[in-house]
Amino acid sequence: MKKIILIICMLALTGCNGGKNLENRDFVMAVAVEEQENDIVLYTSVAKLSNKGEDTGTEEILYDGKGKDMEAAFADMNKKTAGDLYLGHTKALIIDNNFTKYPSLIDYIRNDVEIGRDVVVVRGDNVKEILVTRSDDMISAAYIYKYFEDKDKTDIDTLIDSYNYNRNINIPQAVLSKEKILFI
Repeated sequence: MKKIILIICMLALTGCNGGKNLENRDFVMAVAVEEQENDIVLYTSVAKLSNKGEDTGTEEILYDGKGKDMEAAFADMNKKTAGDLYLGHTKALIIDNNFTKYPSLIDYIRNDVEIGRDVVVVRGDNVKEILVTRSDDMISAAYIYKYFEDKDKTDIDTLIDSYNYNRNINIPQAVLSKEKILFI
């Protein structure tokens, strides 16, 4: 009888059944969003992992997706990726200066429990170029996050609160100068 109970316990405690393996995830480091005609266009910087499954910190893979709303744009992008997009490690959100579809963005972020609330939000023109620019030999996500580490920043929570309460928000402006990201 003890053997049967032991076997049942071993089978019941086998770990994360139904969970996703790390190898099947693409870790999104930064998201850039803009509008083209009536669609939302997303660009993501995905960490390129070493053979040991660790973030190299210096290499990234870029993906894009397009759709009528955020969910459709991410679904389009997910068709092009090696694994499932995972937003839990995202460090930066770059919003185009002409972006107007905030309801879709806010609803997606609010309903996506994987995205961290301390993601730094910046705005700018040419969001794709900002996303791929390396500053101080760092990928843009790491550079943006580090730059605002000890400064006042706009994060996801601030963005959601300002939208919910119809408050004006000061999102830092990212500009490119001599192939480096600057903030004004």
